[in-house]
Amino acid sequence: IELNRIITALMNKDIDSECMYCFRTGHLSIETDQDVPWTLDGEYGGNPKKIEICNLRRAQVIMVPPRDKEV
Repeated sequence: IELNRIITALMNKDIDSECMYCFRTGHLSIETDQDVPWTLDGEYGGNPKKIEICNLRRAQVIMVPPRDKEV
């Protein structure tokens, strides 16, 4: 039942519903009594009980060679 409510809320773009809470932050720290299965970009990250999430804006520098003018 809860999964149906979450899916319906997402489809209706109602992200501040009784099943979800929406907020903005640059840093989030979560501590639980239970292990939390964790993945990052599809890679297994273990089962931590403490999770730190940080938004590192513009932390990645991408460099590409200059384009030839003949293109």
